[in-house]
This record gives sequence, C-alpha cells and structure tokens, in this order.
Amino acid sequence: MVGKAKLIFLGSAASLPSAEADSFYMAIVGPDGKFFLVDCGGSPLHKFLKVGLNPNLLEGLLLSHHHPDHLYGLPYLAQGLWLLGRKDPLPIWATCEGCEAIRKLMDAWDWSGLKGFAGVKCYPIELKERVKVLDNEAFEITASPAEHLIPTLAFRIRSKLSGNAVVISGDTAPSESVVRLAEEAFILVHESTGAFPGHSSAYQAGEIARRSRVSLLILAHFNPQLAPEEIIKEASLAFGGPVKLASDGDAYEF
Repeated sequence: MVGKAKLIFLGSAASLPSAEADSFYMAIVGPDGKFFLVDCGGSPLHKFLKVGLNPNLLEGLLLSHHHPDHLYGLPYLAQGLWLLGRKDPLPIWATCEGCEAIRKLMDAWDWSGLKGFAGVKCYPIELKERVKVLDNEAFEITASPAEHLIPTLAFRIRSKLSGNAVVISGDTAPSESVVRLAEEAFILVHESTGAFPGHSSAYQAGEIARRSRVSLLILAHFNPQLAPEEIIKEASLAFGGPVKLASDGDAYEF
C-alpha cells in the first residue's frame, strides 16, 4: 500500500444545513482508494464524485444512529450502486435499532423490478465499549456507545499503515465512553451542536478533546448559522490544542 489514510468530510453541518454545509457524514479512505462511509446523509454518489472517490470502491457504511439526517441518503445510494453494477449487498454496521430502521427504510420501496439489485446487509453492534466492528488490511475499527436521544455509536478507526486513529463521536452529550474511546487519538471529530439534550457545545467538545489527549480536534455537526471563529474560540478555550471547523470537502491524512 502507498500513501496515507484520509478522512474526507462529505457533509459537516447539523440537521439544518446551509448552502455551503450539507448534513454531517464522511468517508474514511484507505491508501488503495477503498473507503467506508460514516453515516449517510445528502446525495452520497454526487459527493463521492466531487471529492474524487470511486463509488465502486465503497466497502461499507458505519452508522452512528438512525436519525433521518444521518441515514436519509441510503436508498438513493443503494439504487445508484445497482446502476453502477454492484453485485454484492452493501455491508452496514449499526445498532440493533439502526438495523431495524434500515430494514423499514429499504422496505418503503419495491425493489423487485430492479433485476440483480443487491441491496444492503446490516450487522448489529452491541452497545458495549470498544466492541470490534471490523479488521481488514487497512483499518481496525472499534465502537463504543455515545450519549444521545436514541442508541448511538462512536467509532475509532485506526490506520494500520501509520498507527494513527480517528475517532468520530456521533451525536452525543459529553460522554465518558467517548473520552475513553478517543484516548490519545490523532484526530477527534466531535459534534458541536450546542448544549442541548443529547448534544454537546463546542466548549464541551473541547473538554472531551483535552481529557482524551488527542492531537487535533475537528468540530462538526455544528449550527452553520453561527460565526465559525466563535465556535473555534469556544472549543479552544477548553482544549488548549489545535481546533478546526469541518467544511464539506475537507480532507485530513492520518
């Protein structure tokens, strides 16, 4: 393998997007170009092409939880993959509740007229800390529960090439299990919706980053109507380390 793993933001905002920021989802790309989605909002195939990803190299979807803004792009993605000739079901790793929501969502359409339609296959993840999700040539992926309004997962993706890890919080209030999952990660992607039930403010995200001793905090799932410099300033006060605000199309090597 050559090159490094990449984290690419396909969407960066919370449930209400803006003209510049789509709802929150991203790609984790291996050195060989094969990649995983984390959540599935927006128009995934369009975003893949915008950032230079080959849709035929999509290996699966890691779903943090089944709220609409994190899942609504899935049926369109599944249809598009069929049009591109995919023969195998798209693997999805999710909570048990997420798998049931996926089943219902896919059942809302009649796919019987699509000859050879592969669809999706869901693998439920236990809501326990540091559960192994998958282990392949490029990545080791584990998950822990977050603190949201419904069962939600945070993911830790470690590059086998560099040894560096990216942790993605999912939607969450400040969570001790996320602190432990993110310990000494290279990048922590933490939501910064605000101090609402099941969510975190930018300051709280900064506190999690400080306690986890991460190298870089990237704030995501934010209100795009707020001034970016104020969001970053708030997190920086708590963290004391480098802070970035996610933007659609941004790529980070790890």
